[in-house]
This record gives sequence, structure tokens and C-alpha cells, in this order.
Amino acid sequence: MGIEAVDSLIDGEIRAPMNLIVLGDPGAGKTTLCRQFVSVGLRSKDFCIYIAMDNHPDEIRDSLSILKNEKSGNPMIIDCYSAPFKEPSEPYYVLDRTDINAYKILLSKVLSLPIVEQVRVAFDSISSLLILFDSETVLKFLQETFHKLHFRNCLSLFTLNRTGCDPRLRSMVSDMAGGVIELRCVEGDDMKRVLRVMKVKNAAHSTKWVPYEIRPELGLVRV
Repeated sequence: MGIEAVDSLIDGEIRAPMNLIVLGDPGAGKTTLCRQFVSVGLRSKDFCIYIAMDNHPDEIRDSLSILKNEKSGNPMIIDCYSAPFKEPSEPYYVLDRTDINAYKILLSKVLSLPIVEQVRVAFDSISSLLILFDSETVLKFLQETFHKLHFRNCLSLFTLNRTGCDPRLRSMVSDMAGGVIELRCVEGDDMKRVLRVMKVKNAAHSTKWVPYEIRPELGLVRV
């Protein structure tokens, strides 16, 4: 995966094809981890696709420029955020956010491109889909998307607000994924953040909670 805070808990490495879920509390750093995942991929010369549900593409590129310490290319951003409030500026975008088929068609189109590099896909976030669609529609969409990404040999990461969905859906999404990373905020005199690797298929891993910090220029860093 290329992120020390996560890799240090896994015996070996996370290899494609793999669909990972990041379950996290609000403010725990889900989006930061998502962008860190893309930044690492860009430095490794992977072809990176960022599916933007929660933020404008300009904001994503600005944050990636802070994370990157060297010239390492730019991701393809699929803009699922701007319309209908602003004209999308990206070549690939969803005009009708309330049409689940628009997401399916666009993703299939992008994955059919003649890409020779290893493909990384970041989807931020599933929580926004749950605002737009019912749980069953989202689960069917994710099942179909996971299959597409698996057969395209992608390494993919999806974010989900841990406290913002019902336990049944959270459990089913976790079961479908090849790996689950959990981020939590622990309240106290000073709020602390901890993470664990809950699941990784075909790899031994520690499930212990470890503390971390969010640093804009580095991402999630163990402390």
C-alpha cells in the first residue's frame, strides 16, 4: 500500500487486485488517508483515479500538491461533486448525481481505457452515495464496482463514515471488501486518533490499535 502507518501492521504487502474499505469517525482522517494513498501511487508511477464525491477537484489537487514531495504526475479525477451547481472542468464527470447508472457507465468507460500501468482507485466517499440512494442500491452498486475493479487488477480504497451508517450495511460492506482499515477518534482531555487493520485477505496482520497523527505534508503518521 505504501503507507507506513498501515503497512507496519501487515506481514507482507497489500497487492492488487484488492478493494479496501476505510471505516472512520468524523475527523479521523479518512479523506487524508485516501489522498495519501493516491500520492503514494503517483510517486510509484501508478495510474491513479480519484472519484470525488465530497470535494471539488481543485481542492483535491491542492491537497495532493502538499502531500507530494517530488514531481510525480497528476491523478485522473472523476468529478461527481460539481454538477449541477458548477460546470464540471474535468474530462470525466457525472452530471446527474441522483442517477446510479451514470456512475456505473462512467466507471466502466474509464476502466476500459488502454492503461498499461498499475491502477489505483480512490473513492471518497460511500457516505455521500448513502445520502443520495437507499442502502440496497448502494450495496448492489458496490458489489458490481468491486467486481469490475477486481477483474481490472486495481488496488482500490473506499471511505465510509463509520458512525453515519447502520451496522448491517457497515458489516455487509466490510464482508465484500478484501481489507478493512478502521480509524477512530478517542475523546479525552486531548483527542487522540487510533487505527487498526481489521481485515486483510491472504495476509497475516496485527489487529491492535495504534496511535497516529494527521500531518498535512505527510498524511497519517504513527506516533
